[in-house]
Amino acid sequence: MFWVDRIADEILAAYPGKNEFIIRDEKTLSGQVHVGSLRGVLIHGVMAEALNQRGVKARFIYEFNDADPMDGMPAYLDKEVYNQHMGKPLKDVPAPGDPASEIREYNGMKATSLAEYFGLEFLKVIHRLGFENTEITWARKLYSEGFYDEAIRKVLAHPDDIRGIYRSVSGSEKPEDWMPLQMVCEKCGKIGSTKVVDFDGNVATYKCMPDMVDWAKGCGHEGKAEPWRGVGKLPWKVEWPVKWASYQVDIEGSGKDHCAAGGSHDVGERICAEVLETVPPFNIPYEFFLLGGAKMSSSKGNAASAKAVSDLLPPELFRFLMIMKEPNQPIEFSPDGDTIPRLFDKYDEAGRHFFLNEEENTYPDLDRLFYFSQLDPNSIPERYFPRFSKLVFLSQIPSIDVEEAVAREKKEETGKDFNEHDKKELETRLKYVKTWLETHAPDSFIYKVIEDEIPESAYDLSIEQKTFLKNIAEMLKSVPDSLRAEGQKRKGHASACLEGEYIHSETHRLVKESGLAPREAFPAIYHSLLGKEFGPKVGWFIEALDRDFIVKRFEEVSNLEERIKEVIEPFVSDLLIVNGDVIEKFPGLKSAFIELRGIKIGKNNEKLTKMIDELVENTDWQAIKENSEQLAEYKRIFKEFKVDPTKRKPSPVAIIDRLAKGKPFPRINNMVDLYNYIVAKSQCSIGAFDMDVITAPITLRFAEKGEVFQGIMDKEKPLDAGELCYFDASGLCIARNLCYLDSDKTKMTEEITNVYLNADATESISSKKFQEILDELVFLAVEICGGEIGERAIKS
Repeated sequence: MFWVDRIADEILAAYPGKNEFIIRDEKTLSGQVHVGSLRGVLIHGVMAEALNQRGVKARFIYEFNDADPMDGMPAYLDKEVYNQHMGKPLKDVPAPGDPASEIREYNGMKATSLAEYFGLEFLKVIHRLGFENTEITWARKLYSEGFYDEAIRKVLAHPDDIRGIYRSVSGSEKPEDWMPLQMVCEKCGKIGSTKVVDFDGNVATYKCMPDMVDWAKGCGHEGKAEPWRGVGKLPWKVEWPVKWASYQVDIEGSGKDHCAAGGSHDVGERICAEVLETVPPFNIPYEFFLLGGAKMSSSKGNAASAKAVSDLLPPELFRFLMIMKEPNQPIEFSPDGDTIPRLFDKYDEAGRHFFLNEEENTYPDLDRLFYFSQLDPNSIPERYFPRFSKLVFLSQIPSIDVEEAVAREKKEETGKDFNEHDKKELETRLKYVKTWLETHAPDSFIYKVIEDEIPESAYDLSIEQKTFLKNIAEMLKSVPDSLRAEGQKRKGHASACLEGEYIHSETHRLVKESGLAPREAFPAIYHSLLGKEFGPKVGWFIEALDRDFIVKRFEEVSNLEERIKEVIEPFVSDLLIVNGDVIEKFPGLKSAFIELRGIKIGKNNEKLTKMIDELVENTDWQAIKENSEQLAEYKRIFKEFKVDPTKRKPSPVAIIDRLAKGKPFPRINNMVDLYNYIVAKSQCSIGAFDMDVITAPITLRFAEKGEVFQGIMDKEKPLDAGELCYFDASGLCIARNLCYLDSDKTKMTEEITNVYLNADATESISSKKFQEILDELVFLAVEICGGEIGERAIKS
């Protein structure tokens, strides 16, 4: 059973006989709302739809919290303008002064406060996703109208009980004079800096403290006021159950962080039971939304806005993304790579199942997933789903009439004609294809045919590759007349021809006859037409282009004279050799090996531990992950020698990914911890190898077929020809894929006394900077592990 239906049944079982439900969620509008907040919107909104479908009434109320204080400074706001407002309720912080902004006015409301400014943008997204009937409320209005006052009176009458609940549930010790209340200072208007020092049951005495918090400075005023109708406000852990009680909420899910043992949800449940004398709502705990593997957080400045991410996908597909997994499973999404094309494929599969006859459908959960993904579940027209990745290809070929091609494809697959619903679906997809190509598509999906001249990379093809292209040209000239006529009929011009499937199979036949491996043969086609290593499926790619152009281009390339290559001399020293073909392919790559003898490795060096802790605490790892040119270069280099850097991560990429996800810094021993520290700090690859099992010199070269490698705590495995690896003079591979994995035979243990320190860096690191990194590495290694520095070899 699909999770939405299962939870809806659980709710009905928990409330037997109840025929009207209140479902609630909220968002504090402290900045541009990140995409992760939409998971709550989708879970609650879809749950309301499921209950309404079962014949009961479900109201979905969404509160925009603009009563909280401004306690953080988003990076995109002007600090000089907004510092003075820190600590004020968000409703009283002015909106940014951009009069041309499209989000200043929406749904009959003009944004005057910072909260409204960001709230209206988020409201647009909520409505766009099909939740126009959601009841939007604003915290300032509810407070000022006294909506919460009755529950607030109950809370303020039991401060000792509240303090006891904090202590027993979360271990938080509140001082005896602590009150679960803050007041708006009548002098400076701030609430984040005030402390209530007395409450007589109706009037609160407070001080606006200059140094109570580090993000807002109070004015020092002392005052008295009644806390009702928005003059006072409750802290979050107390406010949340007050909202449950005041709304009489039946259903309200919450994120993983709130549901942790001893967290705000546990505190809220106790306050409901012991102070407010009410029952907490049915909870639907849900996991985080991870963008590129990292939890969304507005305060940390690593968030992608709900608007920006939702704009990348049709609303139905965004709903699909948000509900395709159980609430207790994290959703991971990255707009880069092939994530979006694969998401469309999953959506299309669910759609095809939905339109099957009931007796044919063996996956009813896909039915329901597709059903709840639709903006109007009561009206879901059957339509054809052209594959997104194929539209990416077709849309880049000028000679193709995409609608005609898709209509033909539908006719061949289903026997049915193209209709208006199909046309609307196609138009929508082409819109998002264009957006994806312009913003996040990787190079492997960009297919721009170079028509005016032979691409530069085609000049470097081998004789065997050129012969292969010549044979394809001959094959194209001899395509059977029946296929050529069919191609002309479909394309509408005389020079067009061919059946993609026929070309595809014939090309594969020619690959086998050529003696070339597929990874050598197909790039010859792409280099000749696109000037790049990769491209779309060959048969349909060639079918989409002008036959005479392709024949001429392949014949021209096959007749190119072999270009005399400049001989690149290797880097040679007694300790390190870098082969010439490596230098030719990666001229900016730097490498170094340094001897260190007589060391004592040990564990848990106090200075090193402190250095690591300070680095981890004070670094925005997500920003480094997203913006480091060095990390991007490592990934590019790996792709260049045909290794997927998402599966075999370069060591700097791996450790930054780990830290960006909030995982602890890996601790092994002083030497490993030290070089990982330098890796994280510099985004260079750093390592150390047991010198006593290595025969110098060490060579950086491309692996040959038949060579093997044994990773740490792994068995011996064959290397792929072309992997860039470090080998010693005996042929032992000591590091695979440049900096992906070290050998088990050279790994660092506390017993080792002599090591080779190793470092490499890409062209984004200057030679001077590389030398500085090496100097720091060696200095710290000697300081922490002792020993004497020996021979050095640096290729920079």
